[in-house]
Amino acid sequence: MLGRLLVKSLWKQKSRTSLILLSVATAAALVTAFLNIAFTITEEMAMELRSFGANILLVPKTEPLEIEIGGMKYVSPEEAAYLGESDLPKLKTIFWRHNIVAFTPFLSRVVEVEGRRALLVGTWFDRELPIPAGKRFFSFAGGSRKEVGQEQGTFRTGLSAIARWWRVKGKWPEENGEEVLIGSALAQKLKVGVGGEIRISYEGRSVLLPIRGTVQTGGAEEEQLFVPL
Repeated sequence: MLGRLLVKSLWKQKSRTSLILLSVATAAALVTAFLNIAFTITEEMAMELRSFGANILLVPKTEPLEIEIGGMKYVSPEEAAYLGESDLPKLKTIFWRHNIVAFTPFLSRVVEVEGRRALLVGTWFDRELPIPAGKRFFSFAGGSRKEVGQEQGTFRTGLSAIARWWRVKGKWPEENGEEVLIGSALAQKLKVGVGGEIRISYEGRSVLLPIRGTVQTGGAEEEQLFVPL
Protein backbone atom coordinates (compact mmCIF):
# COMPACT_ATOMS: atom_id res chain seq x y z
CA MET A 1 0.00 0.00 0.00
CA LEU A 2 2.75 2.39 0.98
CA GLY A 3 4.64 1.57 -2.20
CA ARG A 4 1.66 2.37 -4.38
CA LEU A 5 1.17 5.68 -2.60
CA LEU A 6 4.80 6.63 -3.18
CA VAL A 7 4.67 5.67 -6.84
CA LYS A 8 1.43 7.58 -7.31
CA SER A 9 2.85 10.65 -5.55
CA LEU A 10 5.97 10.62 -7.68
CA TRP A 11 3.97 10.14 -10.85
CA LYS A 12 1.80 13.16 -10.07
CA GLN A 13 4.92 15.27 -9.50
CA LYS A 14 6.92 14.11 -12.51
CA SER A 15 8.55 17.46 -13.19
CA ARG A 16 9.73 17.90 -9.59
CA THR A 17 10.96 14.29 -9.41
CA SER A 18 12.86 14.66 -12.68
CA LEU A 19 14.48 17.87 -11.42
CA ILE A 20 15.59 16.15 -8.21
CA LEU A 21 17.07 13.19 -10.10
CA LEU A 22 18.81 15.54 -12.52
CA SER A 23 20.29 17.52 -9.62
CA VAL A 24 21.59 14.36 -7.93
CA ALA A 25 23.11 13.07 -11.18
CA THR A 26 24.75 16.44 -11.89
CA ALA A 27 26.21 16.63 -8.38
CA ALA A 28 27.56 13.07 -8.63
CA ALA A 29 29.13 13.84 -12.02
CA LEU A 30 30.78 17.01 -10.67
CA VAL A 31 32.17 15.24 -7.62
CA THR A 32 33.54 12.44 -9.83
CA ALA A 33 35.13 14.97 -12.20
CA PHE A 34 36.77 16.95 -9.39
CA LEU A 35 38.14 13.80 -7.75
CA ASN A 36 39.52 12.62 -11.08
CA ILE A 37 41.21 16.00 -11.65
CA ALA A 38 42.67 16.01 -8.12
CA PHE A 39 44.14 12.50 -8.46
CA THR A 40 45.47 13.24 -11.95
CA ILE A 41 47.19 16.44 -10.84
CA THR A 42 48.79 14.66 -7.87
CA GLU A 43 50.09 11.86 -10.08
CA GLU A 44 51.39 14.26 -12.74
CA MET A 45 53.16 16.37 -10.10
CA ALA A 46 54.82 13.27 -8.66
CA MET A 47 56.00 12.18 -12.11
CA GLU A 48 57.27 15.69 -12.90
CA LEU A 49 59.22 15.89 -9.64
CA ARG A 50 60.62 12.42 -10.24
CA SER A 51 61.95 13.53 -13.64
CA PHE A 52 64.20 16.07 -11.87
CA GLY A 53 65.99 13.30 -9.98
CA ALA A 54 66.37 12.41 -6.33
CA ASN A 55 64.65 14.67 -3.79
CA ILE A 56 66.12 13.06 -0.64
CA LEU A 57 69.84 12.76 0.08
CA LEU A 58 70.76 10.24 2.76
CA VAL A 59 74.29 10.60 4.17
CA PRO A 60 76.10 9.00 7.11
CA LYS A 61 76.72 10.96 10.28
CA THR A 62 80.31 12.14 10.03
CA GLU A 63 82.68 14.56 11.69
CA PRO A 64 85.51 14.97 9.11
CA LEU A 65 85.32 18.10 6.99
CA GLU A 66 84.59 17.45 3.31
CA ILE A 67 85.71 20.03 0.75
CA GLU A 68 83.96 19.95 -2.63
CA ILE A 69 85.50 21.76 -5.61
CA GLY A 70 84.10 21.38 -9.10
CA GLY A 71 82.04 18.35 -8.09
CA MET A 72 85.07 16.64 -6.47
CA LYS A 73 84.99 15.84 -2.77
CA TYR A 74 88.34 15.88 -1.00
CA VAL A 75 88.42 13.82 2.20
CA SER A 76 90.69 11.07 3.46
CA PRO A 77 89.20 7.60 2.75
CA GLU A 78 90.23 6.57 6.26
CA GLU A 79 88.22 9.43 7.79
CA ALA A 80 85.14 9.19 5.59
CA ALA A 81 81.97 7.58 6.92
CA TYR A 82 79.88 5.19 4.86
CA LEU A 83 76.45 3.61 4.76
CA GLY A 84 76.36 -0.18 4.59
CA GLU A 85 75.26 -1.35 1.14
CA SER A 86 73.40 -4.25 2.73
CA ASP A 87 71.30 -1.79 4.76
CA LEU A 88 69.91 0.06 1.73
CA PRO A 89 67.04 -2.38 0.98
CA LYS A 90 65.70 -1.56 4.46
CA LEU A 91 64.55 1.77 3.01
CA LYS A 92 61.66 -0.19 1.49
CA THR A 93 60.52 -1.42 4.90
CA ILE A 94 59.80 1.96 6.52
CA PHE A 95 56.31 3.44 6.84
CA TRP A 96 56.73 5.63 3.74
CA ARG A 97 58.12 2.78 1.62
CA HIS A 98 55.45 3.16 -1.06
CA ASN A 99 56.56 6.77 -1.64
CA ILE A 100 60.14 5.66 -2.38
CA VAL A 101 60.13 4.93 -6.10
CA ALA A 102 63.90 4.54 -6.53
CA PHE A 103 67.24 5.00 -4.76
CA THR A 104 70.89 4.36 -5.48
CA PRO A 105 74.19 4.64 -3.56
CA PHE A 106 77.20 6.72 -4.61
CA LEU A 107 80.83 6.00 -3.74
CA SER A 108 83.31 8.47 -5.24
CA ARG A 109 87.09 8.76 -5.51
CA VAL A 110 89.41 11.19 -7.29
CA VAL A 111 91.36 9.21 -9.92
CA GLU A 112 93.75 9.80 -12.80
CA VAL A 113 92.23 9.49 -16.28
CA GLU A 114 94.64 9.78 -19.18
CA GLY A 115 96.76 12.25 -17.20
CA ARG A 116 93.80 14.22 -15.85
CA ARG A 117 92.22 14.22 -12.40
CA ALA A 118 88.54 13.30 -12.41
CA LEU A 119 85.88 12.06 -10.04
CA LEU A 120 85.04 8.36 -10.39
CA VAL A 121 81.59 7.50 -9.02
CA GLY A 122 80.51 3.95 -8.28
CA THR A 123 76.76 3.45 -8.30
CA TRP A 124 73.89 1.13 -9.24
CA PHE A 125 72.48 1.52 -12.73
CA ASP A 126 69.68 -1.06 -12.83
CA ARG A 127 69.74 -3.49 -9.92
CA GLU A 128 67.08 -5.84 -8.58
CA LEU A 129 67.09 -6.01 -4.78
CA PRO A 130 65.38 -8.48 -2.45
CA ILE A 131 63.16 -6.62 -0.01
CA PRO A 132 63.49 -7.83 3.60
CA ALA A 133 60.41 -9.65 4.82
CA GLY A 134 58.22 -7.57 7.08
CA LYS A 135 56.06 -9.35 9.64
CA ARG A 136 52.36 -8.50 9.86
CA PHE A 137 50.35 -8.97 13.04
CA PHE A 138 46.65 -9.06 13.93
CA SER A 139 45.75 -7.50 17.28
CA PHE A 140 42.92 -9.00 19.33
CA ALA A 141 40.66 -7.17 21.75
CA GLY A 142 42.38 -8.82 24.72
CA GLY A 143 45.70 -7.26 23.74
CA SER A 144 47.26 -10.40 22.26
CA ARG A 145 48.84 -10.37 18.80
CA LYS A 146 49.14 -13.06 16.16
CA GLU A 147 51.42 -13.14 13.16
CA VAL A 148 49.29 -13.50 10.04
CA GLY A 149 51.82 -13.31 7.23
CA GLN A 150 54.91 -11.75 5.76
CA GLU A 151 55.49 -9.22 3.04
CA GLN A 152 58.41 -9.96 0.77
CA GLY A 153 59.44 -9.40 -2.81
CA THR A 154 61.95 -7.62 -5.01
CA PHE A 155 62.52 -4.00 -5.99
CA ARG A 156 64.23 -2.71 -9.13
CA THR A 157 66.16 0.51 -8.75
CA GLY A 158 69.27 2.39 -9.83
CA LEU A 159 70.60 5.55 -11.44
CA SER A 160 68.63 4.94 -14.64
CA ALA A 161 65.43 5.17 -12.58
CA ILE A 162 66.46 8.25 -10.57
CA ALA A 163 68.11 10.31 -13.31
CA ARG A 164 65.62 9.84 -16.13
CA TRP A 165 66.29 13.37 -17.35
CA TRP A 166 69.98 12.65 -18.03
CA ARG A 167 70.71 12.64 -21.76
CA VAL A 168 72.68 9.45 -22.33
CA LYS A 169 74.30 8.87 -25.71
CA GLY A 170 74.91 5.17 -26.12
CA LYS A 171 73.71 2.97 -23.27
CA TRP A 172 73.85 2.74 -19.50
CA PRO A 173 76.62 0.42 -18.27
CA GLU A 174 75.62 -3.16 -17.48
CA GLU A 175 75.13 -3.72 -13.78
CA ASN A 176 77.71 -6.51 -13.54
CA GLY A 177 79.98 -5.34 -16.35
CA GLU A 178 83.32 -3.54 -16.33
CA GLU A 179 82.20 -0.50 -18.29
CA VAL A 180 82.10 3.24 -17.79
CA LEU A 181 79.65 6.08 -18.42
CA ILE A 182 81.61 9.29 -19.02
CA GLY A 183 80.47 12.91 -18.78
CA SER A 184 80.25 14.62 -22.15
CA ALA A 185 82.57 17.50 -21.17
CA LEU A 186 85.27 15.12 -19.92
CA ALA A 187 84.87 12.94 -23.02
CA GLN A 188 85.39 15.98 -25.22
CA LYS A 189 88.55 16.94 -23.34
CA LEU A 190 89.92 13.40 -23.62
CA LYS A 191 88.74 13.11 -27.23
CA VAL A 192 86.96 9.80 -26.59
CA GLY A 193 83.46 8.56 -27.24
CA VAL A 194 81.08 5.63 -27.19
CA GLY A 195 82.87 2.43 -28.18
CA GLY A 196 86.29 3.75 -27.15
CA GLU A 197 88.37 2.93 -24.09
CA ILE A 198 89.95 4.93 -21.27
CA ARG A 199 92.56 4.03 -18.69
CA ILE A 200 91.76 4.85 -15.07
CA SER A 201 94.50 4.88 -12.41
CA TYR A 202 94.17 4.97 -8.62
CA GLU A 203 96.83 4.42 -5.95
CA GLY A 204 99.29 2.76 -8.31
CA ARG A 205 96.71 0.51 -9.98
CA SER A 206 95.18 1.02 -13.40
CA VAL A 207 92.45 -0.54 -15.51
CA LEU A 208 91.34 -0.10 -19.11
CA LEU A 209 87.56 0.22 -19.41
CA PRO A 210 85.31 0.39 -22.48
CA ILE A 211 83.07 3.46 -22.78
CA ARG A 212 79.44 2.36 -22.76
CA GLY A 213 77.96 5.83 -23.11
CA THR A 214 78.35 9.57 -22.56
CA VAL A 215 76.01 11.73 -20.49
CA GLN A 216 74.85 15.34 -20.55
CA THR A 217 73.26 16.83 -17.43
CA GLY A 218 74.18 20.50 -17.49
CA GLY A 219 75.95 20.01 -14.16
CA ALA A 220 79.12 18.68 -12.54
CA GLU A 221 78.30 15.14 -13.72
CA GLU A 222 79.59 16.09 -17.18
CA GLU A 223 83.12 16.08 -15.72
CA GLN A 224 82.73 12.74 -13.95
CA LEU A 225 82.93 9.01 -14.62
CA PHE A 226 80.33 6.46 -13.53
CA VAL A 227 80.98 2.75 -13.08
CA PRO A 228 78.99 -0.14 -11.57
CA LEU A 229 79.43 -0.38 -7.82
